[in-house]
Formats: sequence, structure tokens, C-alpha cells
Amino acid sequence: MKRDRPAGAKSSSKKTKQARISTQRASVHLINNTSPAPSGPQTSNPKPPTQSALKGGRLKAAVTATATATVSSPTKVPSSPPKAVPAPPPKLSQVIPAPTAVAQSPPNSIKIVFGTYEHLLYGLHLTFSSGNPTLTPLFHFRAHAAPLTTLAISPSGTHLATGSSTGSLSLWSLPRKRALGTLSPTPAGDDQQPGVSRAVFDPTGRLLAVADADQSGKLALYRTRDWALLRRLPGPMASLAFEPKRATLMFSVGRDRCLRLWDLSRQAKSTKRPVASVRLGVQAEAVEWSPAGDLFVVLTGAVATVYDTKMEPKFTFRSPRGRVHDAKFLISRTAEKTCHVLLACEDGIGRIFKLETDSEAEPVCVAELIGHSNRVRAIELVRLGEVTYVVTISSDGWCHVYGLDDDRAKWSEDGIIEPLVRYDSKGCRLTCLAVCGVSEKEKTEEEVIGNEGDEDLNLNSDSGSDSDSNSDHSG
Repeated sequence: MKRDRPAGAKSSSKKTKQARISTQRASVHLINNTSPAPSGPQTSNPKPPTQSALKGGRLKAAVTATATATVSSPTKVPSSPPKAVPAPPPKLSQVIPAPTAVAQSPPNSIKIVFGTYEHLLYGLHLTFSSGNPTLTPLFHFRAHAAPLTTLAISPSGTHLATGSSTGSLSLWSLPRKRALGTLSPTPAGDDQQPGVSRAVFDPTGRLLAVADADQSGKLALYRTRDWALLRRLPGPMASLAFEPKRATLMFSVGRDRCLRLWDLSRQAKSTKRPVASVRLGVQAEAVEWSPAGDLFVVLTGAVATVYDTKMEPKFTFRSPRGRVHDAKFLISRTAEKTCHVLLACEDGIGRIFKLETDSEAEPVCVAELIGHSNRVRAIELVRLGEVTYVVTISSDGWCHVYGLDDDRAKWSEDGIIEPLVRYDSKGCRLTCLAVCGVSEKEKTEEEVIGNEGDEDLNLNSDSGSDSDSNSDHSG
């Protein structure tokens, strides 16, 4: 007679797989696991302990690590209570995996985060009162023990990932301005941390790809729902870019002088080989996909090459002086296709080229973003209404914000575009940038938890190094 198997029993093969996943989850480093739980009402964790790889607990120890922080007081936004979920142990009560927006509305402001060579992390809030842009400092503190190399903000705007040339990747709650923990593919307590060269959230916010900064350049792919390490892909990888529509394809470039295309779908989970590869002949520093998904650009020194989806080159740009450090695409709202590419150049100018994909005409520079006195290190774009705001950072220590109207006729007649507002970091060398559009009406489940006993990692300070005098309005 066939005996019923007890509930929860699994085959030996499944047990082996679970043990392997458990080992990967154990490699997540804890910021603090012994601090007492806060008094007052607690909100339960949506996942049981076995499903969560990030165990932040109460993060009291992180206050000492960020004692130099200087931020303005955060504004608490009331929101509806989260859905009822099973109650986990108290130590995990403050871990909120993959929060999603409860109410969505068009963004009306921008959060800007940038890192520096001096190990500092800055946060700014760009708002518009009566049409006038204003930059308000949010925080400023020592985030890592080495120069920051990469930043990434989740599509929902709730999670911030920061990496440096040494150590593990750090995770932060951006709305609450609190540390959550660190992620590393190596065992916890291992002193040989490779550092992080690049971190990217996929367009859906379900995956976080992290490339090691060592010579191997291996990739770790995490699931943001519980921060479990799903896959490790071979390197070397120096830069990553997700396909914007489906988020199952990813480009990578690195020291091997190749452009590789990876399939991250469930069907291809078992393979660790790229589905396509192109030999570039030179080492590439960055790859960026157009939001329309029709083009992508690869940066190799002073040259930026735009490819189509067949991985065939379409346009080539050369910087007049020095390297091209970053590139972003502008999308035509009416035609729903890529129309311009922005290049961050060594000479401190951001150049905008018009792309005529239906003709063989040579692309021409139609505008220049001026104002920086040193190399432009990074560019990010955010659309608010009919205006695309361009945020740039430079080695001169300044962060600039430019406005580009959908109607090109409203641009400067001579093609010279000056910043709308600027922020001075007082001599820091800026290295990496991340931005996101936010709405004051948007509420998240994470913000609900943040309203209860939010006293662990208070980054408020009266030191005054982030005073309003650092921001400068132009134009």
C-alpha cells in the first residue's frame, strides 16, 4: 500500500538544491544582529526567515559608522497599512523585501544620489515651486571605506545599492534613509571581498546584478524579493545593461574586449554561457541600452559606437579631447523611438547628437551642455511632463541639472545649454550617479514600516556642511 508522504517532505534532489541555495544566502553579511528590538507596535515581515537573505534587524551599530552624516529632517508621509502577513521572529521585523508602490502618480520631483572618491555619499531632492527648480540636501555621510564606484536605485525608488572598490555591496532604504545590510557572493566574514565595479537593477525591479571589481569580474544575480543569490555568471564584466522591454536580456562588456548578450530567463537558468558575442578588439568601459530598445551604445576610450539590435554598428562618435565617460539616449515622445544620444566628455562638455536612423547622414552635434570645468563623469535622465531633466556630475565637484523640452525649438538657438541649478560638494571628486523621479503622493509599504519606531539610523546632523549655500541657481 502506498504510504502518504508527510507534508513538507521533499525528494533528495530537492534537498540538495535547497542546501546549495541556503549556502548562498548565508553569505549575506549582517550589519547588526544583536541590537534590541524597538518598543511600540511592530509590523510583521511578509516572508518567513528561511525566505529572506538580508537580515538587517535593528541597525543601531550603523549610526557609529555614519557619524559624519549631515541631512535635513525627513518628512514622514502617512500611507495605508500593509496587507496582513504571517509574523516572523522579531529580528527580521524591519526587513521589507521588494516593496511596491501602493498608489502611483506621475513624478513631480527628482531624487539625486552621487558618490565620491572621498568615500562620501550625497543625496539631493530637486523640487519645483512655481516653476523654479530648487535643490535641497537630504544626506551626506561616509558610506564606504573606499572610493565609491557604482550606485543603483530600484525602479520603485525604495532601495539604493552602493558599491566601492573594496568590500561588499551596501543596501539602503532611500525613503527612510537607513541601512538595510550588505550583499556579497563570498562567505560571510571573508576578508577577501572583491569590491563592486557595477550594480544595476533590472527594469522590473525583481533582479539586482552586481559585477565584482577584481580581475575575474564575475556577476552575481540577486532576487530582490528575498535577496537570494540566484546565479553566478563568469566574467570579466565591467559594465551591464538590461534590455528595457522584457528585462530578460542583458549586455555586458569587460576586459576580454568582447560585447556579450546574456539570456536571464528561467528557461536559460542552467546555462552560464552568453547567447551571442561580438569581438570589439579594444577594451570597453561601458554599455547602455536605449529606453526604446532599438539601439545601444558601447564606450571604448574616446569612441562611442551605437549598435542596432542585430549587434551591428550604426554610428560612431569620437570625443575631440579625451575619453567619453558616459552616454544616454533621448527618446522622442511622439515618434516613440531614439532620436538623440548624450555623451559625457573629458573636456567637461556634454554633447547631444541627433540620430537619423532612417538615413545614412552623419550624426551632427545639435547642442552642448556647458558649465563644468573638468571631465563629466556620469549622466542620468528623468522625464517630468514634457521636459527631460539631465543630471550630470563632474570631477570638479559640481552636480548640474539641465532642462530639455520635448520641443527642440525651445532649446537655445546657439545650441549652448546652461544648467538650471547647480550643487557644490566643496571640492569632492564625484565618481558615480543615480537618480529617480518621485511623487509626493506616492506611498510605499516600506514607508509605512518607516513610520513606526524609525530611530535606528538617524542621519540628521547640525554640522551644516550640507547647507543651502552649496546650491546655486543659474539661468
